[in-house]
Amino acid sequence: MLLDAKRGDIGSTTEEYAKEVFDVFLADAVTVNPYLGHDSLKPFLKRKNKGIVVLVRTSNPGASDFQDLKIKGKPLYLHVARGNQVE
Repeated sequence: MLLDAKRGDIGSTTEEYAKEVFDVFLADAVTVNPYLGHDSLKPFLKRKNKGIVVLVRTSNPGASDFQDLKIKGKPLYLHVARGNQVE
């Protein structure tokens, strides 16, 4: 089961979200929001037997406000998809 939770937060909160998603809801995979940084993904990535879907570009009307911002000539979401650090 994929839980479309779009989780992502700071430190201990994210640890609790990962426990909730995988141990309470028993999800096999979850959607996560990477825009808080790599540390917001670590608790999910530690679950080697589980899957995560990282949101890089969403379909809501306001998504382009930030996700389409050009960084070195390419939209931010492409940098996120590649795991690039934006400098």
